[in-house]
Amino acid sequence: MDRLTMYATLKQRETLAAMKIGWFSCLVAPDEAPADTQTGLRVRRRLFSDMAMWFFALDDALFDEPDVGGLDDVELTCLHLDRVLENPAIAGADAWPVVATRDLRIRTQHIATPGQLEQWISAMRSYLLGAALSSKRRVHGMTLNDYVTIRLEEGAVPLVTTTIPIVGGYELPQATKQDSRVRALDDMANFLTMWDNDLFGYARETFRSQQYGYPPLPNAMTILAADCGADVAAGMHMAVAVRDRVMSLFLRLSREIAREADPLLERYVKALGYFVRGFLEWSLNITRRFAHGADAGDAIPGSEFVLPTIGAARPTNFSPEPLDLPVIAWWWDQLSSSPDAAAPSGLRQSC
Repeated sequence: MDRLTMYATLKQRETLAAMKIGWFSCLVAPDEAPADTQTGLRVRRRLFSDMAMWFFALDDALFDEPDVGGLDDVELTCLHLDRVLENPAIAGADAWPVVATRDLRIRTQHIATPGQLEQWISAMRSYLLGAALSSKRRVHGMTLNDYVTIRLEEGAVPLVTTTIPIVGGYELPQATKQDSRVRALDDMANFLTMWDNDLFGYARETFRSQQYGYPPLPNAMTILAADCGADVAAGMHMAVAVRDRVMSLFLRLSREIAREADPLLERYVKALGYFVRGFLEWSLNITRRFAHGADAGDAIPGSEFVLPTIGAARPTNFSPEPLDLPVIAWWWDQLSSSPDAAAPSGLRQSC
């Protein structure tokens, strides 16, 4: 962070430092790599941690709060980053995102296979394109299906899941990665962490919008609440029910795949579970989610509900039926077994 100056102000540096990126990386990618002298675990984990810091810093500086980060030309910056990903030897602008991206690109090349490097570059480009396009498309009044579509395309989770095997020192065959069931698991990991980000990030975003005048971004809770004519507290309960249904599916499909998987795929499926659980643990505890005026357990500004600090004993809704969201309904088609148990269905139980 300091070596590449991934911040515009000391206050922004304090916020980034408080995120405990090293701990985050160990939580979401605990899988160990071969400890050889050149590409040992420390080298790989340092790369993963630096990439995570790059993502959070860039997300704030370029897409969420550009006046704080000092980067106001989203499209031009992304084009510079794309050129560096294509060829890190290209000389160009020396803004910290370019320097940092070049650094990550070179270091990834040293430890990844050619196939993994190609996938990593593709995931990087997809993240930048999705975030640049969707940062101007997240508007109030959109449908939940459109919101989920945008959020699945704009986040960095595919980049993370592409990097996890690189950090672990193994490579999945391309045919395995393209299997529809594996793609569904990847998608669900993306959805679950995005959904958790909405649940735990609402306090920070609401406070900073009220305090500094940033335009309030739509959130899964606010969209669900608006659909039902309810308040955000009710939207939170509906969002948790949606999350529980996707999480139940994620666990069932993970078990099905693991029963038939070879050792590499079994390892990857477990890694996705570690990632989802690790992100949740980090979100429950890290100060970034509650920085600038809200702490875990405090009432959210503008609403009456309280953020959870511990997990529930059972899902609020574990219906086996697909959610009424066309963009993700195909996930349920990947199950080969019948549901273990029935439960109340319906996307919006509180409506």
